[in-house]
Amino acid sequence: MKNLKKLNLSENYLRFLPKTTGKLRYLIELDLSSNQIIQIPSDIFKLRKLEKLDLSDNQISKIPKGFGRLRYLTYLNFSHNALKTLPKEFGSLRKLKILDFSYNKFTSIPVEIFKNYSIVNLDLSYNSLSSLSINLGKLKKIEILNVSNNNLGVLPDNIIKLTKLMVLNVSFNYLTFLPEKFSKLKKLEELNLENNLFKKLPDAIIELSNLKKLVIADNRRLKFKKVFEKLAKIKSLKELDLSANKFKYIESNIIKIQQIEVLTLNRNRFFSIPAPLIKLKNLRVLNMSSNRLRKISQRVGMLKQVHTMNFSKNKIMAISKAIGDLPKLRVLNLSKNKIRAMPSSIENLQNLDFLNLGGNVFPKKEKRKLKNLLPNTKISFLWLLE
Repeated sequence: MKNLKKLNLSENYLRFLPKTTGKLRYLIELDLSSNQIIQIPSDIFKLRKLEKLDLSDNQISKIPKGFGRLRYLTYLNFSHNALKTLPKEFGSLRKLKILDFSYNKFTSIPVEIFKNYSIVNLDLSYNSLSSLSINLGKLKKIEILNVSNNNLGVLPDNIIKLTKLMVLNVSFNYLTFLPEKFSKLKKLEELNLENNLFKKLPDAIIELSNLKKLVIADNRRLKFKKVFEKLAKIKSLKELDLSANKFKYIESNIIKIQQIEVLTLNRNRFFSIPAPLIKLKNLRVLNMSSNRLRKISQRVGMLKQVHTMNFSKNKIMAISKAIGDLPKLRVLNLSKNKIRAMPSSIENLQNLDFLNLGGNVFPKKEKRKLKNLLPNTKISFLWLLE
């Protein structure tokens, strides 16, 4: 037992750590998540070889000074607690690479974090941050930064010093612009700007030559005709999320973004598949969940290259036989609609791996028919609550 290297005590209603834990001097990984721990026991500080520590989903409001002794930590998860500050000794954790402080009560980023120069992945989402420290630029190795769901009005100019940054999530804040030289983040591949206050898409985004995924969902002040003109210039862009922008139709110049492979249009107000989409020849994944579609029209048959379609949570009652004209379709989600029957042409979808029809009302006879038409397809008639 003394030579134990991994210990999982999660979901055990623990309020205190077993006294014997401090004797496990060779322990490398310790999971204490989803318990009822209020205070970090001092026995943990005896575990000098510890590399991974998970204390998420507890009731911890303070980190004691002794925490700095755990100098071999590379992974630390304190999400879903009640932290507001950090001790100075926290800056001694120089090997730390992954740090999760999401769902806490920080109003500013503790300066101690910026002494941990090895951090690669930092999650500060769901706090009450009103600004990001001018010290942010010291985290030279950071690749993933999540500061979503805070109270940020601006990003500091020195964010451009994070030259290794690949994923940035600033969604659900109050941003109206990005720093002037934001385009210097040349390695940035994913940018999430959902639910902010942008009136125009910042020009700097056009110069992000490695950007592959952009989320501009729920930015209803944007003028999307101009947005699409700009996005067409980002040749690396493959995935675009335009959810929750109250679209009833989509600007025709979206066809200029020919490089798009994944398009998400969830939570809008579409009554049908927008006509311009059939001209996006590289489109592979189309997500139109939670709109106002009442039928799937013949237009669907022109989306020949698409392999995944999601039309869940609409009001669909009828589906065109053109659905059978999609030879590459592998996943079709029609759950939570008002469908009672499928066209016989669906038997042409010989590459279909999964058909989700949960939350509809299919007679037993129709279910049997579908299973005979698609003997090699997994079909679900069950609606799984989210």
